[in-house]
Amino acid sequence: MRLLTFWGILLNISFRLDLRMLIGEASETDETSVSSITNHNNCFAMPNRLFVGGIPYRTTEDELRNAFAQAGPVVSVTININRATGRSNGFGFVEMETPAAAQAAIAMWNEKEFDGRPLKVDAARPREDRPQRSHESAGSRY
Repeated sequence: MRLLTFWGILLNISFRLDLRMLIGEASETDETSVSSITNHNNCFAMPNRLFVGGIPYRTTEDELRNAFAQAGPVVSVTININRATGRSNGFGFVEMETPAAAQAAIAMWNEKEFDGRPLKVDAARPREDRPQRSHESAGSRY
């Protein structure tokens, strides 16, 4: 929600600045206020955390770390494991040390074959809020 609010504010300021420039009333302070908003906390910079899909089930975190280390320093690797079976779900996350290393990893591994399967590598998105699940089974409602 904060991101949507931020975009709304940014679009509003940008629109007003464009309008002022059209009629010749823009000042330097207007332009700096927009640039300070767009650079706020580098929220639009390339993230260091990557989503990796299509990981072969037998791949270990160390093997994935070694593969991504070819693109740059790796901070952490996590392969998602199914709690019921103890087996990989075929996706995970790799956190690179720098945004440049993350970009290099995407270029190196996205849609490229790894251990016989094509990987899908992209910037990880924040986890979305999900509605809380009921712990009742369908049969116990009555």
